[in-house]
Amino acid sequence: MTQWDLAVYRDVLLSLYKRRSALVRDHFHHRPEALLEFDPAREGGTGPLLRFRGIGGIAPGPYPRANTGAPVMG
Repeated sequence: MTQWDLAVYRDVLLSLYKRRSALVRDHFHHRPEALLEFDPAREGGTGPLLRFRGIGGIAPGPYPRANTGAPVMG
């Protein structure tokens, strides 16, 4: 898909995204504690995910940008 395709279908894609998000929220309506929803651009880093999973003892920080545990293939 090119940038021009995205420009043409922007409204359709945005509508589908919003509908899907609403369906997911509705699915978790009776158990909101089971759904993590946050904006990584505003709430950057691993803090929200660690809190959601109940993981302690790890200092929140930025998400890793690369897999440093394995060599890059390419």
